Amino acid sequence: MRWVLLFLFLFPASVMASGRSEIGLGATGAAINFSSAEDNFGIQAEYHYLISKGFQFGTQSAFLVRDTGGTTHTGVVVMVGPTINFPFDTSLIKSFFWTTLVGFSHDSATASGLKFTFLTKLGKRFAISNQIAYSPHAVLTKVAGQKVALTINLVSFRLVF
Repeated sequence: MRWVLLFLFLFPASVMASGRSEIGLGATGAAINFSSAEDNFGIQAEYHYLISKGFQFGTQSAFLVRDTGGTTHTGVVVMVGPTINFPFDTSLIKSFFWTTLVGFSHDSATASGLKFTFLTKLGKRFAISNQIAYSPHAVLTKVAGQKVALTINLVSFRLVF
């Protein structure tokens, strides 16, 4: 289990296939959460398709584990929405990005079923090479009935080809 956790912390990545599709894999445990004293860990996968220059549409899903003072809860999140990359004349590997996603989440701690979830993130991709970018970003998440959570993800990389 330690090796899986180490891999997820060191290798959140996104892959750009044919310059039009973006597939991402990341670990939320490699982030700083300013909104909660809880211990959180999660893995996420995402897919974004480049619709036109600077505009993508995609989906993101995540599996989360929360420790709220001795009680462990698990959750699943599925969302869809657009990403705007700017400036528009820059390749995706060097651009700023703003993603807004809406969808549903389920937490094992609640018996109420699915809850509406909203997420927006703003970040910047810094090209390390022609195919690799470092992409730190800030995330605001709102789940129905809960407080807004602010997370800064400093460990995020993208592989573009």
